[in-house]
Amino acid sequence: MKDEILNMRTLIGNLLLLARSDSSAINLKKEVIPAEQLITNVLNRFMTIAAGKNIELLLSGDTQNVNIYADAKHVEEILTILLDNAVKYTPKGGKICIGTTLQKNMVSIFISNTGHGIAADDLPHIFDRFYRSADTQKYEGNGLGLSIAKALAEKNDGRLSAASEQNSKTVFTLYLPQKDF
Repeated sequence: MKDEILNMRTLIGNLLLLARSDSSAINLKKEVIPAEQLITNVLNRFMTIAAGKNIELLLSGDTQNVNIYADAKHVEEILTILLDNAVKYTPKGGKICIGTTLQKNMVSIFISNTGHGIAADDLPHIFDRFYRSADTQKYEGNGLGLSIAKALAEKNDGRLSAASEQNSKTVFTLYLPQKDF
């Protein structure tokens, strides 16, 4: 019963977040954020879970001199959703890589994982609310994580994209405005 109450609490919280996002009631506290600090904080939360599945977590690219201009809590939430999914869908012994690249005035933070990938028919729908492909039905979830991540990215003048190769890898890329010190 406790587990069900916690699941319902999470679901209600996610629905409220999406509703606030739709109505522009989300508070933004944009600031200059060092990408390395954000990525390291989120990665540290997943080290134990990844190690339990014998998943290798890799950091790629130079994150030291990369600054993002966004709401830190929102970016952390987006990265948490993406890493949680990556760990969930990466098989034992797989790899997850997170890194950054710079493109004009945007920072792209990518998270790639090895595994089954996302079917081409499912890819256009993964950011839709409550969408869960037949392949994901065996995993716990409610189909709101990626829609929340996308909404938060857009609130921060960014965007979120996904690419996948079946039985190979999946890559999610978060694009956010860059800021120099």
